[in-house]
Amino acid sequence: MAAKTQFEKLMQEYINDNEWQASELAGDHAMIDFEVGEGETRTLIVTIHDDVVELDVPSAVQFEEDSAIPHVVSSLLLKRNAQFNYGAWVLEKIEDAWFYSLMYNEELAILEQRDAEEFSEIVDILMGECDEFEAIWNEYSETGNLPEPE
Repeated sequence: MAAKTQFEKLMQEYINDNEWQASELAGDHAMIDFEVGEGETRTLIVTIHDDVVELDVPSAVQFEEDSAIPHVVSSLLLKRNAQFNYGAWVLEKIEDAWFYSLMYNEELAILEQRDAEEFSEIVDILMGECDEFEAIWNEYSETGNLPEPE
């Protein structure tokens, strides 16, 4: 079975078993929206590239110009990458804006060995890290201060 067909079947299984709602599901990608607050959603974008599946959680933090990206925040996220087992923070251009996004990659063959609950746990970890970052961002935006490293 082709990787894209396997991927789509697996994503449909995960979506059904976890009772999630996909805003899009195609051969090479799935978009799943999660409620994260009053009227707020966070989107998990899952794509397949050859035999590697990428989970991408863009944060709500965006910049119209790359010159507006605060390097001190980017450095903080690089430090968090060193402490985090699932995924890594990246800067990603989506349409015309730059976003801090959390990405996690796994081979399709390994992902296929995970049941829906295990996949959901990975998604929960990524969503939780994104929540933590957005709380840090909100404090930074209000005070100009970042938390002390742990």
